[in-house]
Amino acid sequence: HPLTGLLVAGALYDYYRIVDAHHLSGYDMKLRMVPIRKGRSQVYVGFPETARDLFDHNVIYLCGADLTALTLRQKHMLAEYVRRGGGLVVFGGHKALDRAGLRGSLLEEVLPVTGGEGIPPLAALPGGVPLARAAAHPVTQFADFDASPVCFYVHDLQPRAEAQTLITVGGKPGLVVGHCGKGRVVVIGMTCFGAPAESQIPFWQWDSWLLLLRDLAWWAAGQDEHFVE
Repeated sequence: HPLTGLLVAGALYDYYRIVDAHHLSGYDMKLRMVPIRKGRSQVYVGFPETARDLFDHNVIYLCGADLTALTLRQKHMLAEYVRRGGGLVVFGGHKALDRAGLRGSLLEEVLPVTGGEGIPPLAALPGGVPLARAAAHPVTQFADFDASPVCFYVHDLQPRAEAQTLITVGGKPGLVVGHCGKGRVVVIGMTCFGAPAESQIPFWQWDSWLLLLRDLAWWAAGQDEHFVE
């Protein structure tokens, strides 16, 4: 099935290589970009105004997205999109997750994690910490963790009891997945910050990263047929 995506493209979306990963989903894939205009506050340029427009996409990526920039109506639409079967992939960053009005928002209710109050500092992992496989899951089964990709900063998030943590970094959840209603949600708490040493591979340049991100989008969209051997 074609993977039709909507990318809210804030800071770091090019570092995460979201566009490249989505293009790997198939020759008939589609990806609509919603750029974020920066000023005293973020503005989502061209974000869907109706639920019908939102449901034209089977996966939505939120990257570097300040949730306070969404109207109450847009937050409600996005939450209902997930509950009714949509796929959502949320990335970390300077203006994302616990640093972007997550706590107490309508979207916190659909995510498999909870965040702290205010804008806490990102948890630093001095020198870089290798990613570790946690719970077994189809989307990580072929990822090469022996390559020791590293992460330098991660959001300080708490997985919900029913969520699955697929990747940890320094004992903290780096990649968490979960369900809400009929929908599926992915949260990537690892950020593309930090300066790797010459011998280190930052996770966003890891050979397995693009395939992992593609498979996460397939999973979020409910396209489990890709994982059947």
